[in-house]
Amino acid sequence: MKKITLLIIILFLILFSSCSENKEESDVIKIIPFNEDKNKEEIVQIYLPNINLSCLITELTTIKDITKETYIERSLQRMIMRSLESKSFIDMNIINIMKSDIVDETVFLTIEWKDNVYVNEEEECLILYSLINTVSSMDEIQYVKIINETKNFFFSKYNIKEAFSPSNTVLYKDYVKPINIVDEILNDYFYNEDIHSNASEKAVKFLNENLSEYIGYNIKNYYYNQYNTLLTVTIEATFYNEKYSRTDEELSFLLEYNNGKFRIREIYWLW
Repeated sequence: MKKITLLIIILFLILFSSCSENKEESDVIKIIPFNEDKNKEEIVQIYLPNINLSCLITELTTIKDITKETYIERSLQRMIMRSLESKSFIDMNIINIMKSDIVDETVFLTIEWKDNVYVNEEEECLILYSLINTVSSMDEIQYVKIINETKNFFFSKYNIKEAFSPSNTVLYKDYVKPINIVDEILNDYFYNEDIHSNASEKAVKFLNENLSEYIGYNIKNYYYNQYNTLLTVTIEATFYNEKYSRTDEELSFLLEYNNGKFRIREIYWLW
């Protein structure tokens, strides 16, 4: 028993002497712990367009070997792959992510639609905010500027001239077409001679002061600047009077979202 104890003490001294050898810091080989960047598993929040529920949903996922430099690319890759795993999601593989650049708190995200792709207004919004919200989940990112070649629209209804901020307005909430309230207000004003509570007094005053000479309208085109608690709907419309003389105008409607519906706060000419 004493021999065994003595042997253990000798081995301990040898090992201790070896580990305590004096070396310069630059000569020491370090073993990188698992939780440093090279082997790190980061929890990332991604946003997915659930077409069955007409809204965005969010998921937490882990991505290995992700760094600050690769965060955007890797998180978008994971979001696209996840969208292919269920028919409840819009196939995000219809978009190519060309590149991303970070300037201060803004990400410039260049995208390209694949050939022969069509999406309706709701799908366009859900895809757009899947990208914006996922990219904005990165620390310190507040805005996302979408670049779609030289086009002014993400697909056809969402104007991308300005940078977007993330939105919770369509997160687990049904998509509501903003144009519907605009059409409803104009229809009530011209044909029912009544404006209900979905328009402010300021909006009603604008209609009375600027459109009272007309008896009807036709919306030819429209687009949005974003989908958030406040958004602007811009319409290109034809208004006509009793003699059916027609006038083409562009109007913008400032909408406010509350309790699952939009209300018109303000109307102004787009001059």
